Amino acid sequence: MANQTLVLFGTTYWHDDLQICLTRERERFVMPLHKHDFVEVSWIAQGKGYQYIDDERLSVEKDDLFILPVGTCHVYRPSSESRKDDIIVYNCLFSTEIAERLLAPFPRIGQAAVLFQREKRAYMKLRDDTGHVGQLIESMYEEFCLKMEGYDTLLQGMLVQLLALFYRIHGRQAGETAVLSPMDRVLRHINTYYREKIYVKDLAMLIPVSESHFQRMFYQSTGQSLTEYIQNKRIYKCCELLITTDWSVSAIAGHVGYKDMQFFNMLFRKKRGLTPFQYRKQHWRSV
Repeated sequence: MANQTLVLFGTTYWHDDLQICLTRERERFVMPLHKHDFVEVSWIAQGKGYQYIDDERLSVEKDDLFILPVGTCHVYRPSSESRKDDIIVYNCLFSTEIAERLLAPFPRIGQAAVLFQREKRAYMKLRDDTGHVGQLIESMYEEFCLKMEGYDTLLQGMLVQLLALFYRIHGRQAGETAVLSPMDRVLRHINTYYREKIYVKDLAMLIPVSESHFQRMFYQSTGQSLTEYIQNKRIYKCCELLITTDWSVSAIAGHVGYKDMQFFNMLFRKKRGLTPFQYRKQHWRSV
């Protein structure tokens, strides 16, 4: 890697004195090695490649998570220059000051601050095994892009949730012998195959329990039925694609698994309060 390091400053990213910023990057070979005066949390949404951190080269793939403290030198690189190998990364940037202030009222998760202290470690790499982190970051990105009334308050609450999730995942994955719970395996399966037809009987076999018992367990664990959970996952992805691509609405619906456009439009309006066309237009007016 090149020796010259670019320095990025939070003041370039902050808006309205809110020291939180969300970005979605298509990582290729453009960005140089860089460091920054803010914390960066990254979620790999698509692709495979490498993350260079200080003197290390780490393999990365979909659903890898990183916490990069202030002053960490790093850069992503895809596995080749082919467009198909581009890495899609969502980044949550925030100052240490706002994170510590938001965590202060919650002593039980306040220890999450150690995850982004440079003196403790240069970085932390985890896995979004259940899909919860990716879904939350997509929601944060949507709020940041639309900047609707109260978005700053929502983002601060979501940042607390994000750090709490990282702290939970770190506790679970800290040891080499960490084992996913049966429900974690189910959620990871859904997160991977949500575009396809998913059958209750197949998920129940992952635990294994009867189908009726599985559906009770799933609701107790997530607060949602299986159908609602999958629909929410698909609609979150649709919102991302409406914001970040110029694909047609029918192409987006098909991409996440919906062929019946009448049903898709009805479901989208039920979940978001707008049609897909209105949602896209509202976003474009906001940016």
